[in-house]
Amino acid sequence: MKKFLKNIITYILLLCVLLSVYVIVVYFRPDFVDNFYYRFTTPKANSLILGASRAAQGLRPEIINEKIGIDEKTKIINHAFAGGPSSVGPNYNREIKQKLHKKAHNGLFIISAVPWLFTTSIDNIEDDSTQFFEVRGELFVGNLKSSSSNPNFEYLWKYWNNKFSIFEMSFKHMINYKGILQLHADGWLEVDIPMDSVAVNERIITSTNDAREDGKH
Repeated sequence: MKKFLKNIITYILLLCVLLSVYVIVVYFRPDFVDNFYYRFTTPKANSLILGASRAAQGLRPEIINEKIGIDEKTKIINHAFAGGPSSVGPNYNREIKQKLHKKAHNGLFIISAVPWLFTTSIDNIEDDSTQFFEVRGELFVGNLKSSSSNPNFEYLWKYWNNKFSIFEMSFKHMINYKGILQLHADGWLEVDIPMDSVAVNERIITSTNDAREDGKH
């Protein structure tokens, strides 16, 4: 019996240690969670970059703040996501209001507008907002109680699909793995991909075919 209890206690202690390490990594490296989570752990902002993946990957707040000379209190952050989550509608509107500081004044807003951010289902001829993709899908944007909590337990519990991604990302960073996506504290999603002509042409062909398939639905 004593041996059994000893094993149970050892197991519980080991589990607690592993859980503590897990929480610490999530807290200090929110960029290891996924391509969106970090943006929901940073403080509210005075200025925002809005849009889909092109804005998320292509607009760097660090450079904009430096070139324009924005001070620390009013600096811009990237709060663009992807085609679905960033669709123009009630969800993204709530998210923007929530991420903006209540005392925001004379902010700078950069909006990346692409056609599919303004579209809805072909069957939604009445333009019913309750039938928008992001609303029906109950996506994370606009559905979180807080967009500035670290850790953001609601996001981690409801919307974090791969709970083991932090271990994968930790390993990739340790070996300097190329080709990973890195989400920075200012919201910029850094993409490290091949830019040679062959790779670029392959991505163009893939994107074109995907667009054609989407157009059929």
